[in-house]
Amino acid sequence: MDRKQFNQALRSHLKDLPEDEIAKSLGYFDEMIDDRIEDGMSEKEAIADLGNVRDIAEKIKSEEPLLTKVKGKLGLPKDITPWGWTLIIVGSPLWLAIGVTLIAVPLSLLITTIALTAAGILALAVSAVHIVSEPAVGLWQLGWSCICIGLGLILLQAILQLGKVVRRKFSHQEQGGER
Repeated sequence: MDRKQFNQALRSHLKDLPEDEIAKSLGYFDEMIDDRIEDGMSEKEAIADLGNVRDIAEKIKSEEPLLTKVKGKLGLPKDITPWGWTLIIVGSPLWLAIGVTLIAVPLSLLITTIALTAAGILALAVSAVHIVSEPAVGLWQLGWSCICIGLGLILLQAILQLGKVVRRKFSHQEQGGER
């Protein structure tokens, strides 16, 4: 087995680890092979002297910290320190409440606007009955139903425009831009 085959085999056995840990391990074993070659061994002898690739990979995996293993398996960001994770967990009641609020308030505004428009449409239908039996009440109800429908449609348009702006802002930030 030559150095290239050794590195490929070791990389395939370490595929569960984060990429930087794999690179560190490959660099370490390249150094060991170079040291043995400097001591007079051939490349194949140096690689054979290191041992079985599977055993080497198992030893590396057993020495790997648990946090690094979890980050590698879950694909979590590697630059968050344990203190960062602690702050995320301890602060979760606060940011979770803020997140729920940021979703619930616009949703309740949308539902209220739809309900206002629907009530205006229903009142418009009922006002037709009242115009026949009591014209003053029917006209008053007709006016208020038109106001409800108009206000509901204006608010609905404003909420939909706000949703587009927010969506554009977040999609622009996901692409790495600032606005």
